[in-house]
Amino acid sequence: MDQLFNPKSVVVIGVSENPNNLARIIVENLFEFQFHGEILLIGQKEGILFGRGICTSIENLKEGIDVAVILTPAHTVPGILEACGRKKIRWAIIESGGFSEYSEEGAELEKEALRIAKKWGIRIVGPNGIGIINIENG
Repeated sequence: MDQLFNPKSVVVIGVSENPNNLARIIVENLFEFQFHGEILLIGQKEGILFGRGICTSIENLKEGIDVAVILTPAHTVPGILEACGRKKIRWAIIESGGFSEYSEEGAELEKEALRIAKKWGIRIVGPNGIGIINIENG
């Protein structure tokens, strides 16, 4: 669990330059609380956020990032987990809602996400959670 609570690298998935974007707020908090690891950003559109480039594909990331923080619509999460697995990301914090707490369709998405996570050995926090904070390391 050290990799989850003391990551050296984090990818935040679902960011945009929009000031109301929840993933953007996660990135802002990482900087505000002085996270010293590597911060990578994935969004639908390329751009710059806090001096860092926003990439549009997990496939373009290096392998072995410690933690993925996912804030995208529920229907996108299984595919995102599949891509994370291919990149050897072993922890995912799924803050997205719309799973079993929402509908039968959401429950099926959650089962699919769990199946994919198990296939790749990805441990999950969530879905529909508020994430975690380690105030000692940002």
